[in-house]
Amino acid sequence: MNVLNGIPKRACTSCQMCSAICPKSAITISIDDEGFYRPLIDNTLCVNCNLCTKVCYKYDDRIIATDAAQIGNLKLYAAAAKDDAIVRQTTSGGIADLLAQALIERGYTVVGVAYNSELNIAMHKAADTINETKKFRGSKYIQSYSVDAFRKLVKSCRNKKFAVFGLPCEIYSICRYLDIIKCRENCILIDLYCHGCPSLFAWNKVSDSVKKELHVSNFETVNWRSKYRGWGNFVLEIHGDNGKIFRSSPLRNEFFDFFFCNQLLNESCADCKLRGTLAYTDLRLGDFWGKEYDKTFRGVSGVSVVTSRGESLFKDISKDINSKEKDFSCFLPYQSWDHVYKVNPVYRKQLIQLLKDNDTTLAQCYNPIKKHQGLSEKVIRLVKQVLYYMPEALEKNIRKIIK
Repeated sequence: MNVLNGIPKRACTSCQMCSAICPKSAITISIDDEGFYRPLIDNTLCVNCNLCTKVCYKYDDRIIATDAAQIGNLKLYAAAAKDDAIVRQTTSGGIADLLAQALIERGYTVVGVAYNSELNIAMHKAADTINETKKFRGSKYIQSYSVDAFRKLVKSCRNKKFAVFGLPCEIYSICRYLDIIKCRENCILIDLYCHGCPSLFAWNKVSDSVKKELHVSNFETVNWRSKYRGWGNFVLEIHGDNGKIFRSSPLRNEFFDFFFCNQLLNESCADCKLRGTLAYTDLRLGDFWGKEYDKTFRGVSGVSVVTSRGESLFKDISKDINSKEKDFSCFLPYQSWDHVYKVNPVYRKQLIQLLKDNDTTLAQCYNPIKKHQGLSEKVIRLVKQVLYYMPEALEKNIRKIIK
């Protein structure tokens, strides 16, 4: 985005709400030279209304923090759907899926993220039926193209109820806009405990490699967190349009190694303040990582109830879930809450240049990752490889012993 009022102190989160609300359609979204969606302003159309800067995180010097005292007044639940099919088909405990169904029944249009197989991207979509919300199942570990869906919200939110699932930066910008037009009460906002978003170049390189391996031009489905080996194993499962299946393993899990090295995240993710506040959402969802459930293979969601709207919605699904109230102290340390990532600019640039080069192979892009891994990371990888190639029942028993 062109700077309208001085030099912004934070990098753009690429939430894309600025494009959705621009009254003159002066802002378009494209992929920048690091592989992230970025807004571009056509100055010949811009009328300097500054509506975009009013909803933009990077122009806000007064982000509302959620301190320890405030967290103590909120409720946290460990929860999972009773229906095994729902849990099996979702990333965590199936809570987002049940919430989406309940919202449709309440008369909301539900906005969530689906995978577009033709474009091989994640996209926010608007759903008016329960069947349509099934496309939102499963976490997408890449940036979503959200402009079209957000424009629908902007156009109709004064006369229609919307519920939006998104990352903290996306929910923040929507919340700010709804506050400006005094329509916050019409909407329910649900965000996620967020680690950050990686460069789309990482996904493009991995998906191109898988397409060659499967001999396909398109994917039928992509599950970034398949439960093929149970909850907690980061298995990327891709179904080609020819029926062939790719599943990553500890021996070959390049996408998640790119993701968790933290060098390929959006610049704004490095010290994002929205990751550590609950001030702009009604509910926040995530995996209930931590010692209490580390022997669970089915999947458990962490549900932070922030507002009365969120509490009412969560109660709507109570008959369909098993839940238990928990203390935040056994949950937040295992999230990226308020975390600041250390980024090596030289290393980051090297990785991005390799990934964006069409002539480099996935193996060539991955070599710097291997070189930067420490001894402990290599040992953990070796242990995971050994466990992965054991029969699943034996693997589960061993994990229960060693965890």
